[in-house]
Amino acid sequence: MTMSNLSNEPSTDVKNLSTDKAFFLALLERLGDVIAASAEFGINRGSGYRWARSVGIRGPKPHPWARGVYGINAATADSERF
Repeated sequence: MTMSNLSNEPSTDVKNLSTDKAFFLALLERLGDVIAASAEFGINRGSGYRWARSVGIRGPKPHPWARGVYGINAATADSERF
């Protein structure tokens, strides 16, 4: 984390963004969890997920019950209702 000010907040300076991102990704590698790394770094978890995705880190695959278990296609689900 770039400490351009005296608070414990990540910097908002554009040139320090890559430094903050690199620090976050190192923290993510150590902790192994985007939510935990985001909380420890002090950023919104959405930003943490976006930074992780920007370097190719994806979350776990969705559970089979989340979609497709009953063979329902979301595009045709409305036309197949009773």
